[in-house]
Amino acid sequence: MTRSEFVKRLILAIGIFFAVLLMIYAFQILLLIFAGCLLAVFLTGLAGFLEKHLKLPEELSLILVIILIILLIGSGTWFFGQEIATQVDKFGESLRQAYNAFIAQVQQTTWGSQLIKQATTGVSDSSGFKLLSKVSDIFTTTVGTLFDFFVIVFLGLFLAFEHRMYTKGFRGIFPERHREKVTELFSHVSRVLRWWMFGQFMYMLAIGVLSTLGLWIMRVPLALSLGIFAMLLSFIPYLGTILSAVPAMLIALTISNQMALYVLILYVIIHMIDAYLLAPLIQLEAISLPPALTISAQILLAYLAGGLGLLLATPLTAVVIVLVQVLYIRNVLGENVILIGQHHPDEQV
Repeated sequence: MTRSEFVKRLILAIGIFFAVLLMIYAFQILLLIFAGCLLAVFLTGLAGFLEKHLKLPEELSLILVIILIILLIGSGTWFFGQEIATQVDKFGESLRQAYNAFIAQVQQTTWGSQLIKQATTGVSDSSGFKLLSKVSDIFTTTVGTLFDFFVIVFLGLFLAFEHRMYTKGFRGIFPERHREKVTELFSHVSRVLRWWMFGQFMYMLAIGVLSTLGLWIMRVPLALSLGIFAMLLSFIPYLGTILSAVPAMLIALTISNQMALYVLILYVIIHMIDAYLLAPLIQLEAISLPPALTISAQILLAYLAGGLGLLLATPLTAVVIVLVQVLYIRNVLGENVILIGQHHPDEQV
């Protein structure tokens, strides 16, 4: 081994060592950066669509996208804000009443009384509801803090407006012979994230609309809030869809056990429609990830980084799969591979 080769390997080993330290001690910060990158990919994807179809300059398209998003949020707040605020105010109290009604019914049975007694040994009576009530504001806690939210937004905006400069700068740290491959890898990752966000948005919209309509037709209280809650939670694949049914069933219990059963059937039907009808149609253009791998990533990242890790587990899984497919399967093994999000044989890389 020459001295030059030894120095290169030493630098590589030191780099890997500090990268591992960074992952361990700054994992939460890295997740915030990734969330900012995800927002930038979302904005540039929409801007690219306008740029392509309206023949607008890139920066003007991006500004137009931001204005449209602000107008959409503002109009939604104008038309539905008061109703949502009213229902949100009632949401916590309704959950408390629903929880108390559920506990009262369970305590009427022998096995339920024993189970609750064992579960609440050494715990205050209100602890169960306190744990349950956290479900209603899961999206507030998953972001972490208001500061984290602003970091994500401003980082995403800066990356979106200057994404070419940052991409060029990142390419510059690699040798000339590898820069084309780095650019190609960036393109693959951005495309996969855009298609994932498209599919997830369509899925969330379907869950929200179907849940709200179904609960409204069944005259379940707070149908709009429960529908929005179901839509937001469905951003977390699999786990979120299960959690979204819990508040609706508890509130339905305040009406009758029969109503709670009907709500459960409603959510099962909604998710069957999404799984067997809407999801295959969406995945014709979007991406589909292995369920076991996705759930495992959610559990791991939720343990390591809490709510933010749970939110970002699926897109991170998609990125890791692309990196493995491109860097290992294609470049190391030398095999052609159809990347996730590609649906035709001629799209092999």
